[in-house]
Amino acid sequence: LSLSVFSQDYALVKSINGLVTSSGKPLKIGDKVKIGQLVDASKKGSYIDLKIQGKGKMRLVSGVMRVKRIESSAPVYELIKGKIFTYLKPDRKKEKRLRIYTAEGSFAVRGTKFAVVKEKNYRSILCVCEGSVEVKNNYGASGVVFENQEVEFSGVDKNISNKISSRDMSELRGMFKKMGL
Repeated sequence: LSLSVFSQDYALVKSINGLVTSSGKPLKIGDKVKIGQLVDASKKGSYIDLKIQGKGKMRLVSGVMRVKRIESSAPVYELIKGKIFTYLKPDRKKEKRLRIYTAEGSFAVRGTKFAVVKEKNYRSILCVCEGSVEVKNNYGASGVVFENQEVEFSGVDKNISNKISSRDMSELRGMFKKMGL
């Protein structure tokens, strides 16, 4: 499923892979997904590709997310479960900041390729393929994860920086290649 954002209050469905629903109804090409609606691509083999503001792309795989806010300078998405692969093109002229929330914390991005995974209760994982991502949990602990690093944390960890480790990103890079990036 691919979405292109044309205004601040909805996203437009461009294509679909597998069964993807919004608020319980199957999505089809041309549908509008409005702020607050759930997007469910949790059926086996299903995923949704989004064209996001700031010349970016997002893929939700085997998961559920909510569109919290759509605007060019600070779009916000909530990952309830599954995986989100995101690319946001850096823009030196204009400050952009994409934010993804999970139950454990938030991920703030300015220009990078990264993935957020929410498959276990009380745990979130961030993997960075390019650039850097600021991570902050609900306890207030924060850190910056750079290219070829990952972090797994809970919402109450008192330190995030000591949980950052290096990782081979070949699988993640393969997903971005499938996305045409």
